Amino acid sequence: MLGASGAYYQLACLYSILGRTDEAMSFIYKALDARALPPMEEFMDDEWLDNLRLTEPFNRFVQALEAKLEAREQ
Repeated sequence: MLGASGAYYQLACLYSILGRTDEAMSFIYKALDARALPPMEEFMDDEWLDNLRLTEPFNRFVQALEAKLEAREQ
């Protein structure tokens, strides 16, 4: 990830580590809008997002993202 847009994902990770999941989700959406999310496999295995993965908003986000990716493949 190059440029400032990559910072959105890094900030999401930082806020997740701190347990500030609302802020982490905000930066996940900003990273998505900036096309700065890593590949799905890496995103789902990133241990820095462990706290965020425990939340319902994150699970809804992932479900919507997976549905969008599946629709593109068809």
